[in-house]
This record gives sequence, C-alpha cells and structure tokens, in this order.
Amino acid sequence: MAFLDYSIEKNSAIPLYFQLKQIILSEIKNGSLKSNDRLPIEKDFCDMYDLSRTTVRQAFTELVSEGHLYKEKNRGVFVATPRAKIDSIYSTHYYNEEAKASGFTPSYKITEMQIVPAPADVAKSLQIKAGEDVIHIEKLCYANDALVSISDYYFLYPLCAVVMDQDTYRKHSAYDLLNENAETRISHIEKTLCAYSANEDEAMAFHIPIGAPMILADDIGYSVVSGLPISFEHVRLVGSRTYITWEFQMNSRA
Repeated sequence: MAFLDYSIEKNSAIPLYFQLKQIILSEIKNGSLKSNDRLPIEKDFCDMYDLSRTTVRQAFTELVSEGHLYKEKNRGVFVATPRAKIDSIYSTHYYNEEAKASGFTPSYKITEMQIVPAPADVAKSLQIKAGEDVIHIEKLCYANDALVSISDYYFLYPLCAVVMDQDTYRKHSAYDLLNENAETRISHIEKTLCAYSANEDEAMAFHIPIGAPMILADDIGYSVVSGLPISFEHVRLVGSRTYITWEFQMNSRA
C-alpha cells in the first residue's frame, strides 16, 4: 500500500470523502490492495490526510455498500473479493465472455445430463404431471476456481432432446439449440428472483458460512408454437460472488 503517495486537495470542489474513495479504489485496481487485505484504521487515514473521522467513515461506508470493501466486527475493514457478472448463466459462451470481461478466469462442469421423472415443483412450472419424463442438466460455474452458481435445467422430453448433445451444448446455450427448431423456439422467458440464506448443504458446496446471502433465479421458457413452457432453469448463486444486471428497452410513443 502506498497511501502516502497520494494527496487530498482541501480546496477542491470534489468532496473530501470522494477523493479518499478514489485513492482506495486506485490501490485496489493497481493490485496494491488485494482481496481480504485489511485497510488501515480510520485514525490512520485521518492522520495521513488530515481528515475528520466522519469523512473517512463516509468513504468506508460507501465502498462497503458498493461491494468494494467489507467490515468484520472488532477486526476492521477489508478488501472484498470482486463479483462475477453472470447475466447469461444459461449460456456457457456468454458466461465465459462476461466472466473474462470482469477479470476472472471462468470454468464450468456439467455434472449431470439425463432423463428423470419431473419433481413436483418442476412439473408445476412446466405445466405437466409430476413424474413425467424431463431432461435434467446440472451445471456448475466457477470464477477463479471459486464456485459461483449451481444451475439445474429441466426440459420437456422428447421435445427438447437436442440439448442432450454434450459436445454441442458445451459450445452453445440451450436456448441457441432450442431456437434452431421451430417447434422448440422460445418466445419469451419469465424470470423470478429472490434472496435467501444458504443452508448446510449449500454452505458445504460453495465453501461459505451457513446463512450467507444467496440469490435464487428461476427462468421459465415458453414455446413460440404452443405458448406453453418447455424449459425451466433453477439457479442458485452466491450473493457475495455475483451480480446480475438487466437492460430494459422502452417503447417510445409518437
């Protein structure tokens, strides 16, 4: 850390806390501060830059809320692990590209690809009877060897059998494969998100504490031809390792 190489302009129109934020962010971006490194205490920053504790605390608070830092009671303030952007968790190609753009080394594993009887919750989402045959694919996504998501995909069988070609599936998203056939082309996806706490099994799988924040994303894909659901994705993500964004297109009125 080279905090003494920086200075804060007291007469600048830029707020003092914001200048301190930029100094800390610069140290994170240039690699001087790495994940889980502990920052100097508030008093140290006050002495270095002749700032009030209120100013330093505001900079810390905003950096914590933005996900750059985290606090541990009685221990101090630490650099947070960067989060991987995974808007396209159902697409291996897009996930890889997004993870790389965020500065991560991406990887994934397909741990299951088989025909199974539909569990009750899956059958309800696909509007079929429980126990009917569906294709189940489980995929684990990693960023820098840290597990960030576990995805369970379910597709109607035999209608969507094309997704069971592993070699092809590794190069394309399931939706790319489905959209090659008119009968399985997806018209729209209904997405549901909710936050919850990690259970014991998830804590063990993701190497996180029990009760850590998680995100659950459920996607239902509807057929252009029938208007009925033919795919269901159930994705569990570690809240501290991932973020999701959306872009909405607004229809303009003349």
